[in-house]
Amino acid sequence: RGRPLGLAVYAVTPAFVVAATDGANDTTAGLLILVALLAAVRWPVGGAVLLAVATAFKPYALAWLPGLVAYAGTMAPLLAFFR
Repeated sequence: RGRPLGLAVYAVTPAFVVAATDGANDTTAGLLILVALLAAVRWPVGGAVLLAVATAFKPYALAWLPGLVAYAGTMAPLLAFFR
């Protein structure tokens, strides 16, 4: 349960929340990665869709895809990246 805690702290720190609204897309991608990981707990494909959105902001978000595929136990999350 506490694994994404560091990412959650990063995403909701007031300075980063303000930066996310001023056009800095690094913090927006971090927030989207957090939401994608939290959504992937219940719905891995939905988490992959959100991860694809985060990847549209910053390509480094793609680094989370292999872990998401391994967590899902299927290749279904890859469909979000090829649509």
